[in-house]
Amino acid sequence: MKFLCLAYYDTEKFAALPPDELQALVSQCPAHDAALRASGALRLQASLGELDATRTLRPGSGKPSI
Repeated sequence: MKFLCLAYYDTEKFAALPPDELQALVSQCPAHDAALRASGALRLQASLGELDATRTLRPGSGKPSI
């Protein structure tokens, strides 16, 4: 069985975190990724990028809207 995990966050709140809190949050990711990879459950990890540089495609009225 395959799963897709998406993480969404409020960019303004994320940017407003004090550096020590941000580091504490981000530092948890590598160990979690390593455990998932070791179990064979993690196939790929990637980031979509900043919200202001990305687009969303949605179906609508017979053609996709951006």
